Amino acid sequence: MRQREPMTKTMDASQVREEFADVLSKVSERQTRVLVEERGKPLAGIVSAEDLARLNQLDAEWDEDWRIFDEIHERNRDKDPEDVERDVSEAVAAVREAARRKAKPRPLK
Repeated sequence: MRQREPMTKTMDASQVREEFADVLSKVSERQTRVLVEERGKPLAGIVSAEDLARLNQLDAEWDEDWRIFDEIHERNRDKDPEDVERDVSEAVAAVREAARRKAKPRPLK
């Protein structure tokens, strides 16, 4: 079962510096995520290593999905727009199928 996502706490940068050890402990234990601000302006986020790994995975998936569209665009630069539309529809179907496969429930252990 997926773990509950930690709440995000907003802290001023100076407060983060003063309480860094405690902040780091709570973040690493997935008790919280921290949005660091300075004068009310968001500067950075502090997340657990697990959260960062998931963010990197999402970025990679996003890049792969767009890579498909870039390939279609390049492949169809000089083609009839109707042919392009067909190719795009096929790519969308492929991406949706990949998403469905990822979303299938996993068997309980």
